Amino acid sequence: PGASIPFLSVLEFPPLPRGFDVSTLLREAEQGSATATVVVAILRARGRLPGAGQSPDHPKALAMLRSPASSAYPVATALHDLLNGGPRSSAECLRVLREHAERGDPSAGWALGLCRRFGPSFAPGLPLENHEEAFALFLRAAEQGHAGARFNLGKSYEKSSGVEKDLEKAVKWYLPAAEQGYAQAQFHLGLKYSIGDGVEKNLSEAVKWYGKAAEQGEADAQSILGVAYTKGEGTDKDFFAAAVWFRKAAEQGHAQAQVNLAISLEYGHGVAQNLPEAL
Repeated sequence: PGASIPFLSVLEFPPLPRGFDVSTLLREAEQGSATATVVVAILRARGRLPGAGQSPDHPKALAMLRSPASSAYPVATALHDLLNGGPRSSAECLRVLREHAERGDPSAGWALGLCRRFGPSFAPGLPLENHEEAFALFLRAAEQGHAGARFNLGKSYEKSSGVEKDLEKAVKWYLPAAEQGYAQAQFHLGLKYSIGDGVEKNLSEAVKWYGKAAEQGEADAQSILGVAYTKGEGTDKDFFAAAVWFRKAAEQGHAQAQVNLAISLEYGHGVAQNLPEAL
């Protein structure tokens, strides 16, 4: 599920990749997103919030979750307990998410949809996945304008998860999520335009969406954007720009980008030739 849920890789708390851009997290937290709120709060509590210093700041983290102005608190803390093993049980966390989803909270509906879509692989102790129920939850939250739910609804249509496969509907839902700044949706929309999958093929449109995702730090988009500049597909050929994007993705551990950056360094494409670094 990690490929579908950008925030969850952060909740697992590996070292953040170099150049990690938290602007989307911060923006969505400010807008009341439960998932973004809990992620930013925990990063702050553990001293891992870029730009906020490296010292744990528990008071500010708790203030984020407990602020009366934040309706995200119950959902955020339920997600925290669910994904970090307590203190509440998985059943109690699910009860909280379901209660708030039934009240019309789109963040809770999306989170509950993820629980039902991925089951125990999302968090230990969850019941087995139910793709049909997940689809219904994503649909309701998506219709309320939740960007993450719109993306996962698109994925459901693309992968025939709980619904009949329909690539045109997948694109239909990727688009508004992408327009809301959801990096994974931007990347997937770029993929669809690049091969004409569910939409008319348009390489320049693909590059546009890859670029938006790449600017947010999406490593796959950065790597593919580098290839587009190398080949001049959907954009002018530009070896310098290609090398820039290969390096950004490579620094995040993207294997193919590391290979392409090494080739650029070996032959001096867009960068000064540097055989030792290429090796």
